[in-house]
Amino acid sequence: MDLDKSSLKRASQNQKFILDFYADWCKGCQKIKPILEEEQEVSKDIRFIYINVDDFDKELLKKQFGVIAIPNVQFWYEGRKMDFTVGSVAEEKIVGKIEKFKQK
Repeated sequence: MDLDKSSLKRASQNQKFILDFYADWCKGCQKIKPILEEEQEVSKDIRFIYINVDDFDKELLKKQFGVIAIPNVQFWYEGRKMDFTVGSVAEEKIVGKIEKFKQK
């Protein structure tokens, strides 16, 4: 899948996606990475995509996905962004959002 909003909208019509926008140097990103990886193991009906912001044009990420700060975790389904988190969040909050997303 190409990294653009229109491709994601089409792909997420029938598939749930969690996008993790991160950077290797970001301490908050490193804090939530193991949480997301653990959830990925038990959430087989959700496709997790990890996007290193240093590998992409920052303006593209801002324009296409609204990424202005990291960590930025977005929940996509039915062709739209259903929820998101920005910044370092508590494990309980991100796990709670994933559990809620599974119910959609």
